[in-house]
Amino acid sequence: MLGVFPVGTLVMLDTRELGLVYQSDTVFLDRPKVLVVINSKGERTDRYFVDLTEKAPDGKFLRTIVKTMDPNKYRINLAEYLL
Repeated sequence: MLGVFPVGTLVMLDTRELGLVYQSDTVFLDRPKVLVVINSKGERTDRYFVDLTEKAPDGKFLRTIVKTMDPNKYRINLAEYLL
């Protein structure tokens, strides 16, 4: 299923983390699973996955996509992460 953000899209989260869309969610098309590659301090980090459908106890989403980014600006080779 194709979501709002295609697999491989680099996105900035409201936590200031940068990640690559890894898998679309079948219900929440604008809340994919994301592979975080740059942490909130702007540093490359050990890769970890976040699910943008996750909510806090108060019912608010833990993370939200703010905007898409250009991977070339951050020297991110998509093939390195998605293959």
